[in-house]
Amino acid sequence: MIELANVKAEGTMSVQEVKATHEYLRKVASTREPVRALSEFVWNALDADSTVVAVDFVRNGLGGIERIEIRDNGTGITKARADRDFTDIGDSWKLSLNRTAGEKRAIHGKEGRGCLRFFSLARWATWKTVYA
Repeated sequence: MIELANVKAEGTMSVQEVKATHEYLRKVASTREPVRALSEFVWNALDADSTVVAVDFVRNGLGGIERIEIRDNGTGITKARADRDFTDIGDSWKLSLNRTAGEKRAIHGKEGRGCLRFFSLARWATWKTVYA
């Protein structure tokens, strides 16, 4: 399950239920390379003009990884874009762009499925975003 908490001035929140076939998820999330899965999120942050990206592994009392937190200072996700991008898997705002708006970086990934790579690491994910 993907839960997207979309925070803005009025405090609205959007929870999206992503539906995809088991076969599609198997293809998208099948990576035995956790670094590759994490790199998708770092690329997404860079595509959002982030200049700082932090990846933290929060450990439990036994030393195992309890959760992975990725934070960045990118442009955020508007509610309208979240509603579209997280329910229409395979569609991406990046399709019509070659460079990011602020930093003018080359855009990485235009297939609209990189966010599902988390399934190779975990059973659920939460996105929290703030935007202007």
